[in-house]
Amino acid sequence: DQRIDPEATFIPVMLIQPFVENAVIHGVLHQLEKPGKIDIRFILDGKSVICEIMDNGVGRAKAKDYESEIKKDHKSAALEITRERLAQANEKGKPESSLESIDLFDEAGNASGTKVVIRIGNVVFE
Repeated sequence: DQRIDPEATFIPVMLIQPFVENAVIHGVLHQLEKPGKIDIRFILDGKSVICEIMDNGVGRAKAKDYESEIKKDHKSAALEITRERLAQANEKGKPESSLESIDLFDEAGNASGTKVVIRIGNVVFE
């Protein structure tokens, strides 16, 4: 969004990175039929900034199937930590922060990626 001044807008550290990493590792890494693509957009919405991270990967259900085959011992806490941080940032009288994951589908109903929408209501504008 051209209205966002990157030099004067401060977003909490490590808020977006885990979702971009997930788009790479769990989404486009398994995409074999076409080149992987990740779009990251920042949109000004009143006093909030919305970050959209969208990939054209295999989708969350298929990624979960791949991960269960590998049987990793590692369990990521990034999603829960981010939810907690956003909840703590929600103060009365300030725009609300939120997190939403959306499964994307093509015209035939096949999984075609994932979109994560992070509403950051406590952005500091200097």
